[in-house]
Amino acid sequence: MVKRHISALVAALLLVSNLRGAEVQLGPEVPVATPLQPGKAQVEPQVALSPAGVVTVWAEGTQIRGALNGAAFAVDQTDVSGEWVDLPGVAAGRQVLLVAWWRNSPAENRKRLFARRFDFSGHPLDEQPFVLDAMVFRGDLRERVAPSIAFNGTHFLVAWSRGAGSSTAPNTVQSALIGEEGAPGPTQETFAAAATGDFAGLASMRVFWWNDNQFFVVYAIEHVGHAGGIYTFWELAALHFNLNNSVLSSPTLLLYPMRFNPNAVNVTLVGTEHSAVWIDDDSNVRGLEREQRFIAAQAAGVYSTLPDIVWNGAELVAVWLDVPFGTLTGTLRAIRLAADIRPIDAEPFDVATQVPYDAAPSLVAAPPGTVIAYSRDGRVYLRTLAALPFTMRPDLIVDGPVTVTPKPADAGKTVKVRYRIRNVGSAAAGATITRVSIASTHTIVAEKDFATGIIPAGAADDEERELTLSTAAAGDYTVTVSLDVEVRIAQSDHTNDSSRGTLTVSFVACSFRFQPVALTLPAAGGPGSVQLIANDQSCNWSLGAALRGGEWLTVRAVTGRGDGVVTVSAPANPSTTHPRTATLVVGDARIVITQAASARGRAVGH
Repeated sequence: MVKRHISALVAALLLVSNLRGAEVQLGPEVPVATPLQPGKAQVEPQVALSPAGVVTVWAEGTQIRGALNGAAFAVDQTDVSGEWVDLPGVAAGRQVLLVAWWRNSPAENRKRLFARRFDFSGHPLDEQPFVLDAMVFRGDLRERVAPSIAFNGTHFLVAWSRGAGSSTAPNTVQSALIGEEGAPGPTQETFAAAATGDFAGLASMRVFWWNDNQFFVVYAIEHVGHAGGIYTFWELAALHFNLNNSVLSSPTLLLYPMRFNPNAVNVTLVGTEHSAVWIDDDSNVRGLEREQRFIAAQAAGVYSTLPDIVWNGAELVAVWLDVPFGTLTGTLRAIRLAADIRPIDAEPFDVATQVPYDAAPSLVAAPPGTVIAYSRDGRVYLRTLAALPFTMRPDLIVDGPVTVTPKPADAGKTVKVRYRIRNVGSAAAGATITRVSIASTHTIVAEKDFATGIIPAGAADDEERELTLSTAAAGDYTVTVSLDVEVRIAQSDHTNDSSRGTLTVSFVACSFRFQPVALTLPAAGGPGSVQLIANDQSCNWSLGAALRGGEWLTVRAVTGRGDGVVTVSAPANPSTTHPRTATLVVGDARIVITQAASARGRAVGH
């Protein structure tokens, strides 16, 4: 036994030595999805790793939304006035995602916990969400705890804190077992707070698949001040849930009673051992494995809150929020730790700034890396720490045909270029610059840069841009759409995240013909019409300078595009001996319009 511990200690020290020399690899800040409505902030993100990639869920106004690798999908929405949804949780199985969330109905004096399964394309597998629990709505901030979900290879275990409905009864930790298929199992009480008015499962509620057939449930208990008792204090405890016989172990105390902030502790598992990160009474960041260790000191004028921690197979990653006193935003900070909680980094490093003081981050291990989810500026963002086993980056392509209208185009005239940009990567592409150019082999006849907005992963953006041609002789031109020309999108495993799509567009010489091929007007005058037929409906035509010898002829519809009808009219022919003619010319088409001479004795003016 001693030899095994010595070997483990040597391995841990070697791991620390190796990791201390590793530079922090913090990926770019990637927005998960575009907000649906202005002014509706994306908050309370939770993140998980599925076989298909990173899945994120969050609350947004009256909706719960999700995204898998940046492709957003709807989870739930309420249209009931005064009702809202919040605090989602998520876990990924082999083929299914399970999302759980709260729906709050103050007018009905109740709140309900819903859950629903989705495939990896974001399509719901359950016809309707199922209700796991319903309780009295009290509006107590201490009862705002997201459900926690773990997966053991066949089943999800969902755990949550259940309010007693009054301050005279203890609240409880509840759980339910849900398979990847079939109906969910019954809800059962997992743990009850020992004393009247105590709160169990608040702030910290984590479920892990431990070993064999057991789940590991971690929860915090708030012991409120009672008559003749001590002041309010907290404990962090855990128990095991046996999947085979639904037997619960006796609670084990993990963190001894302290007056720490109720939002200041979180736990992860390293193998079958737990590790915790917490904020002490003096706002220092501390860690707990078998013993407490100091991680980071409180900065002057700053308090720390909302920590999280995860083991990614190689290192622990701890994050927390440092908030200056008197402000509403702070800095999300992180540090890497060895398995024994010893810091790997000499100092914590910044992950994001301007993070709301009450916006808790979420971590998920993606061995040998970690994904950090957080919200700020009304958006949910992801950042990666160290290399990930999957590609998490934007990748833009020009999807489908590039079209130009009109054809042909004249020098100095404006054309419209239509194209579609698709993000085939696994993360949203940020705002960038797209360049559109039209050129022959040696000459660029038009080129212009356009701003391209954020495009979520899997989404597409249809563009229509106008360019003015400097010259455009008949012939073939290439329309090129170059993406991210200023390399604004953060680099990943590409030199830059840009791609190019081309299409050869023939500026064909339009041809026309008249139908009928000749037109005769009566000597007494009057209207007549002829159809102009184009070989391409994008071809423009004009008769302004195409009328020869026809001063006597009035022409209507002098311009058009594609097929059209030309209407002409003439007064009576004054000559009794000479018919008169005029010629209309459009491109390679011409038509002679003849007006017969007037009959003798009917000449105009006689």
